[in-house]
Amino acid sequence: MLIPFFADPNIEFAKLPEKIRSRVIRISPIATGCWIYNGARSYHGRPGEEGYARIWWDGRNWLGHRLTYTLLVGEIGPGLVLDHVKARCRRRPCIRPDHCEPVTMEVNTRRGDGYHLFTPKADAEEIPF
Repeated sequence: MLIPFFADPNIEFAKLPEKIRSRVIRISPIATGCWIYNGARSYHGRPGEEGYARIWWDGRNWLGHRLTYTLLVGEIGPGLVLDHVKARCRRRPCIRPDHCEPVTMEVNTRRGDGYHLFTPKADAEEIPF
């Protein structure tokens, strides 16, 4: 379920706690641009790639996009993960909730950039063992 873009991203941004807002760089255009968290990051990927935002909140270490989604939209359903929607953004440090969609891990993996590396090609020959 894709959530719509915020009617007014300034109002939604203002709902975030000051601790989070103070570390966010908003990318233009403000109506559709990313909210890049300029704080702690987890390295996840190849050298040179940006890591996911990490935020300590309420006694727990959160992934930034999961925290802001929970604070502004609501709970993420059981068994679901948040996927940064390719049409809106693919930046790991982006914490803007309407750039994410709750999906199963299988769907998230299929949408990922490296999925083709792990799936057999339709015309590939099977190698007997």
